Amino acid sequence: MKKLILILTVVLGLAGGAQAQEAAAHWALTHQILIEDMPRLERCLLIRYEDLCQEPDRHLRLLEQFLALSVPFESTVDRR
Repeated sequence: MKKLILILTVVLGLAGGAQAQEAAAHWALTHQILIEDMPRLERCLLIRYEDLCQEPDRHLRLLEQFLALSVPFESTVDRR
C-alpha cells in the first residue's frame, strides 16, 4: 500500500494560549522529525513556501503531478 503524506503548516499558536516561542519550538521539532522520516517514505514532495510564492504556477503543476489529479488547479487562483 502506498502512503501519501501532505503537510501544510501555519504557525498560529498551540491550544491553550501557548507562547510564540513554545509554538515555534513545537513547529521546529515536528518538522525535524518529518525531515528525518522523509527518506523512509515511498512518496514525498517538499515545496518550500518561498518557492511556492516565487513560482506558484510551477509548484502547483508539480503538486498536481504528485497527487495525480485528473482536474488541474485553476490558473486563476488569486496570487495576492
